[in-house]
Amino acid sequence: MTRQLEEPDVTPLINVNLVILVMTLLIASHAARLLPLVLPKAQGARTALVGTEEAVVLRVEAGTTSRLGERASLSAEALPGEIARLPDGTVVLVSMDPKAPYGSLVRAVDCLLARRTVQVAFGQPGVTSSFRTWPQSAK
Repeated sequence: MTRQLEEPDVTPLINVNLVILVMTLLIASHAARLLPLVLPKAQGARTALVGTEEAVVLRVEAGTTSRLGERASLSAEALPGEIARLPDGTVVLVSMDPKAPYGSLVRAVDCLLARRTVQVAFGQPGVTSSFRTWPQSAK
C-alpha cells in the first residue's frame, strides 16, 4: 500500500503576502505626500547665477590631472599651489570629465574652499550661466 504525501496549498499564503505588499506600497506612497518635510536652511551660504565668461575654469580631467584656466594639465600635487596664486575674488567654474574619479573632484573643491576669498561655481563651460556659491566668511 503506497501512501501519497500531500503538499500544503500555498496559494492562500501567496495571496495574503501580495495583499500586504500592495497595501504597504499604497500606504507608503500616500504617507509620503501627507507628511510635511521640513529641510533646514543653509546658514551663511549664498548662491547666484554667474556668467561663465567671468570665471576661471577648473576642469577635473580623467586620471589624476586637472586643467585650471589656460594652464596645461596640472597634477594633483600642483593644483593647490596654482589655486593659491589666484587673485582674491576670482570666480572659479568647476567642471568635471564624466570619466574622472570622484575623489579628484572632491580634492579640487576642498582646495578651492580652503581659499575663503575665491568664489566657487559649478557648471560646464559654454553654458550661459552657472550657480556660484561663496564660503560662509565671504561678504
